[in-house]
Amino acid sequence: MKRQVKIARGYRLYPKTHKKILKIQGLLKSDSEEAIAAACKLYLKTHAEMKGQIKPLSKN
Repeated sequence: MKRQVKIARGYRLYPKTHKKILKIQGLLKSDSEEAIAAACKLYLKTHAEMKGQIKPLSKN
């Protein structure tokens, strides 16, 4: 697997947030960048559904 060049972001998070990121990393088997991106994407999708901007997924 080829490694990506990463740029330091310079942000600090609470220890409880780091623990949550580690759990997501374990589920996705990915690095922290991908875990944070996936969490943000899910949050934005859920928020948009709650606001009625897009239709929620229907269970068929």
